[in-house]
Amino acid sequence: MDGIAAYCKPENRGTPGFVDGLNNKICRAIMFGMRVRPKQPSRIRRSKRRDTFRSTAQLILEEAANMIAEHGVDGLRLGVISERLGVTGAALYEHYPGGRRQIIERVAMAAVEGLASAFPDSGSEPREQLIDGIRGLVHYLSENPAYLRVLLRDFSMPKGLPELTRRIGPPGEAEKTGLLRPMHERLDRLLRFMHNGADGRRMNSQLFFNTLLGAACFNIVHPPFGQPSSTRKRIASLEEAMIELALAYLEPISRAKTPSRTETPRRHLASRAT
Repeated sequence: MDGIAAYCKPENRGTPGFVDGLNNKICRAIMFGMRVRPKQPSRIRRSKRRDTFRSTAQLILEEAANMIAEHGVDGLRLGVISERLGVTGAALYEHYPGGRRQIIERVAMAAVEGLASAFPDSGSEPREQLIDGIRGLVHYLSENPAYLRVLLRDFSMPKGLPELTRRIGPPGEAEKTGLLRPMHERLDRLLRFMHNGADGRRMNSQLFFNTLLGAACFNIVHPPFGQPSSTRKRIASLEEAMIELALAYLEPISRAKTPSRTETPRRHLASRAT
C-alpha cells in the first residue's frame, strides 16, 4: 500500500489518467494479498495435521508394543490402547483400518526387519565381526521384548504367525527368497571366511542363526539363576554366554577315535578289579 500512498500525493492527482492508475494499483494490491497471504497459513495447517496424524499412528504402535511386551500377543486390546492414549475407537481405526490384525502385523514386521539388519558387514576380521553381530542380536532382542514375544509366537505355530505369514510367506520362505535372505548371505560369507581361515568348521548359516536365535530368546524369557539384577549387566552376561556358545558350536569336531560300546564296560570293570 506504500506505492498507492505515494501515487496519491497532491502533485500527482492532477495528472491524466490518475483515476485509472489508482484503480489499477488498488486492484493489484488486493490481488497480491489474496494470492499470497492466505496460502502460507493453509500450508502450515496441512503440515501440522499430517504430523499429528503420523505421531498418533506411531503412539498407537508404541502402546501396542508395550502391551504385547507385558501380556503377550493375546493380551493386545484395542480398547485399552484407546483409553491409555485418550483417543476414540474410530480414531484408532482411522490410522489402522485393519484393526488388531494390522497392528500385530506392523509390530511383527518391525521385529523381522530388525533381524534382517543383523550381522552387518563392518569390514573387520571375520571373528570380530561375528562377535559384534552376536552382541547386536542379543541387545536387540533384550531391548525390544514385544518383538521377542511376537517371534516366539511365530515359532510356536506350525504355519507361522498369520499376520506375519501374509507379509513374508510361510516359515523358511523369508530365509530363501524374502526379507531375511540378505542377512543369511552375509552370515554365510562370514562363516565361510572363518572356515577357510581355520577358525571354525563349515556351518550352514540358517542352522547357525536358528540355534543362536532360539538360545537367546529362551534365555531372555527365562533367565538362568544367579543372573545380575541390573538390566545392563544381565544383557552383557547373556552376550558373553551367547558368544561362548557360538564359538564352541563352530569348533571343529575332533577326529579322535571314540571308545566303542564294548570297550567302555571293559575299562570300567578293569578299574573296579584293581
